Amino acid sequence: MSYKKEFEIFSNNINQAARLFYYHQEIDKQIYADGKKHENEPDGYFHYSKIYQAIEFNAQFWMDYKNFSIMSTIIILGRIFSKDKGKDKSHHVERLIETAKKSDLFTKEKLKERTITGSQNASEWIDKFLERTYELSKLDFEEIEKFVSKIRKKWDQIKSLRNKVLAHQDIISDEKKSEIFKQSKYSTFEEIILDLLKVENILWQAFYNGEKPDFTYKNTRIHEAARKDVQSLLERLSN
Repeated sequence: MSYKKEFEIFSNNINQAARLFYYHQEIDKQIYADGKKHENEPDGYFHYSKIYQAIEFNAQFWMDYKNFSIMSTIIILGRIFSKDKGKDKSHHVERLIETAKKSDLFTKEKLKERTITGSQNASEWIDKFLERTYELSKLDFEEIEKFVSKIRKKWDQIKSLRNKVLAHQDIISDEKKSEIFKQSKYSTFEEIILDLLKVENILWQAFYNGEKPDFTYKNTRIHEAARKDVQSLLERLSN
């Protein structure tokens, strides 16, 4: 499969996993924050929160959605790391990096071709643009591979969740699922997601802009978009 297709699959997966994770996180966070506004009022501050009242009215739905969102996050992360499928069907992150490394798509020549194709006046500025671009080297790909290896080690710490909750047909209660999830720190989920988004950004910037790998990059855009979406939904439900 081509690098562009591998990247598309990876990008779709990690972005969806990130959205679901932050939806899950923001629902509880915003309900709690709204309740705190009433903490000095009698009878318990959640009693006066319109958002909490709206959620409580359909409590089972929200419990199911919360479980669904975190389980779906784990399933999608499993796709990104799984090597269980056949050679031509598995789209794990290491395969993406290997496909990128074997291609010639990250050369300045190919970047020039893509840039000219995507711009009507590229001939006016393409030479100056290429002067400040960067071409990924063998050492760069080795650093990316080392970084991905570190992410996989984090995944290995929590991938048992997928087997315990998702890979079996046994009926597991909501309480049991919550107990299993708590055994893994939510911070580990977020670290994995942010690191994979960092890999996505490195490859995207190198492919389209000829930029050096930036391992300090942090994607805050998806979390902020999820925060706004949850906020808008909860406000509509509470009115």
